[in-house]
Formats: sequence, C-alpha cells, structure tokens
Amino acid sequence: MHRRCGNPRCKCARGNLHASWYLSRRQENRTKLTYIGRIVPDWLAKRIHRYQQHQKALARIRKIDAQISSSLNTLRDEKLESFEQAQKDLKWS
Repeated sequence: MHRRCGNPRCKCARGNLHASWYLSRRQENRTKLTYIGRIVPDWLAKRIHRYQQHQKALARIRKIDAQISSSLNTLRDEKLESFEQAQKDLKWS
C-alpha cells in the first residue's frame, strides 16, 4: 500500500508516497490485512516474484486464447457465408 504520513513537508505530500507491505486474505467474507513492514523480507520477495511471473504468463495465455477465438470465429463466418452462397447457387440452378 502507498500512503501519506501527514507531514506537510514530507516527500509524500508532493506525491511520492510511502510504501508499506501488507498481506491480504479473505476470512469470513471480509478482507484481513497483516502488516509486513516497509522492507519486503526475502522469503516474501521470492513469492511475490513468482506470483508476478504467474500473472504475466496468464496474461499471455489469455491474449493467445483471444487471438485463437477470433481466428476461429472469422473462419466460421467465412465458411457460413460460403455455405449460404452455395445454397443460393443451387436454388438458382
């Protein structure tokens, strides 16, 4: 989380907010926060990095999936138009 400390002469008053780390989790349908500190411990930094890598991989998969879906829809539409044209041609023959 990024916050202001309230000191009007502090860097955070000019927009450079202070960073504090919290662990967020759902418990009994509410969000609970546990304060970690201003400096991320090594064990947490590794997990954060893994999580970020996982999210990037998911984003790449979703993008590829959207491209495949779009290509399949285009192919379907082209085949449908071709089929409908073939039906019209048969009716007039």
